[in-house]
Amino acid sequence: MDHQSATGLRALASRDRLARFWKFSGLTRGAKAVIAGIVALFVVIEIVGAIVGATDEPAETTVVQVALTLSFLIFLWHPPAGAFVLQFGALISVALGAGEASILAVAMGTGLVVATCSPALSAAYGLGFIALVGYAEAAVPGPVAFGTVAAFSIVGGISALIGWLLRGLIRRTTQLARDLAERERMLESAVQAERERIADELHDFIAHELTIIAMHARVLEQTSDPAVHDQSRKAIDGSARQALADIRRVLELTQATRGADDEPAASPVETDHRRLLPTLTDVERELRAAGATVELVGAYEVAPRLSRSMDLAMAQFLREATTNVVKHAALGGPVQIEFIAGASDVVMRVRNEVEGEGAVTVPPGGYGIARMHERASVLGGAFSAGPNGSGWLVEVRLPTR
Repeated sequence: MDHQSATGLRALASRDRLARFWKFSGLTRGAKAVIAGIVALFVVIEIVGAIVGATDEPAETTVVQVALTLSFLIFLWHPPAGAFVLQFGALISVALGAGEASILAVAMGTGLVVATCSPALSAAYGLGFIALVGYAEAAVPGPVAFGTVAAFSIVGGISALIGWLLRGLIRRTTQLARDLAERERMLESAVQAERERIADELHDFIAHELTIIAMHARVLEQTSDPAVHDQSRKAIDGSARQALADIRRVLELTQATRGADDEPAASPVETDHRRLLPTLTDVERELRAAGATVELVGAYEVAPRLSRSMDLAMAQFLREATTNVVKHAALGGPVQIEFIAGASDVVMRVRNEVEGEGAVTVPPGGYGIARMHERASVLGGAFSAGPNGSGWLVEVRLPTR
């Protein structure tokens, strides 16, 4: 390490120590009100006493004493500055001959310093108090009697003890407030995560079934073939039943992931069932029922390579991709679902013809594409969707684990 770097590190360490020295904890609103009231009372007593002649102190001594009392107000905004001003004012007051009152003020201020300032500054304040007493003993005129010094030392010690107890109380109160705020933040995050999970469930499964229902309802309007009518009615009935089952499943999952105190659990309930191959069977049946020609390549070879979590994710991508096919592809067009295994990942491609005659027009939600992009990125994979020749291609790449 060169000399310039070492100098910079020493300067940084010095600034850090200075910052810790001046660090303080602010007083509560109630404590500030109490201190302000006591200061106002003592200032009024000192001024009224000087006016009516209750004391024979010189006018400049009275001014210093009032200023010394008012210095306690600085503790309301910046306790370290208040400690410095209090000791400096006491030093001036001792020099003017008002030693006892000045030392008493510094002794009483010890509690405020210990309660609000850093341990290093509190120690410095204590040393300053000892030095102030020594100066008062040597000052002329009016040295302070030894008994009085001992009494003020006891006052300072009691004040410091009270300040130490208050410091612990303030620390515990502050930590409790932080813990409560952190707990509130965690609860909000858990609630938000649960809402997003339910939205995903609704979009991935229930929206798909509703799309199938809309597609077959449109088929019923466009054809009078009794066989097609019968097939579409069966498809609508099956999709409606599946949608109701999915809604019940989502509600049961939501209840299962809530704690005893009706708080969201940290994570959803895991399932041990793989879903890619059953989903493939479902979407193939639905697409064929819609009149599409389905070509399935590589699925049964690739599926066993996927971990349980990636199997679930790929099933969700497949469901979303085929939902878009049902929404926008021409009826009776070819649909190719292809799976390709890599060294450490799996690629799924879903191709279909673009909208054409006989296409079922379902209003786009705009949620699926953006959500698939986000989900693939979180899982460490990639997602793309766009035109491909005369058709449309959705491609998903996910790691096997």
